[in-house]
Amino acid sequence: MEFYEREPPIPEGEFVRVGADDLRGFVSSIFKAYGVPEGDADVVADVLVTADLFGVSSHGVQRVSRYVGGIKCGNVNVKPKISFHGRGAVGVVDGDNGLGHVVGVKCVELALERVRDYGLSLILAKNSNHYGIAGYYALKILDAGFIGFSSTNSEGLVSYVNSLGRLLGTNPIAIAIPTLHPPPILFDSATSIIPVGKIEIYAKLGKSIPEGWVIDLEGNMLSGDAKIYFQLQPVILHLGISWICSLQLYVPRPQLLRLLSHVQLSFPTVSPLLYL
Repeated sequence: MEFYEREPPIPEGEFVRVGADDLRGFVSSIFKAYGVPEGDADVVADVLVTADLFGVSSHGVQRVSRYVGGIKCGNVNVKPKISFHGRGAVGVVDGDNGLGHVVGVKCVELALERVRDYGLSLILAKNSNHYGIAGYYALKILDAGFIGFSSTNSEGLVSYVNSLGRLLGTNPIAIAIPTLHPPPILFDSATSIIPVGKIEIYAKLGKSIPEGWVIDLEGNMLSGDAKIYFQLQPVILHLGISWICSLQLYVPRPQLLRLLSHVQLSFPTVSPLLYL
């Protein structure tokens, strides 16, 4: 199970400790240097540093180069004109191809405006980009006193069960549920065995991929140097291929559904809110 848990803290002497606020400021300054407005740059920085604080470095500051690359090649609009069209509790946000973190936070704000009137809200987003950890947005909803749900699709990187080729995205699901006493309940997981960011981390650290994570285009299991992933473009396996990985999602899922049903029926003052 060691390959599927959050990474343990690196021992002292093997790293330089940086304060979270200092890191947020530094990351924000990078995006501002590429034309991102200050408020939006701060949003991106907060999402990335929060991921690192959670011990999910696959979606943390190591992703800065990916987002900067998208800006430099023109795939990301640094000053999007985000628009919204909706009725009642539901609506669609057009992100104008902006940074996904900024679009995601806007969706949360719009959802919270509506859930107080309707008891539930569903906000969808289009023309957006990678938005970091899904749990960030679910927790922002939870902080306002509601059940938060956040999910997204992504580019094809994952094979489906008993199939070959990159057919699906890593497509994460996050649910945050308030509790009477902290900490709250947060479930945040990709629907693949691992997110591609985990392979990025392994490649940077010179670590080997264990067998059971990826296959080649002919279905052969691959393992070894993580850099091979970016050279051969293999396929990440779908969650459920191995029983160990299946436990990650399919053990907590029934408990989450039980909690959601119980909370909604027994505690009507806690209004559910869904955000996609």
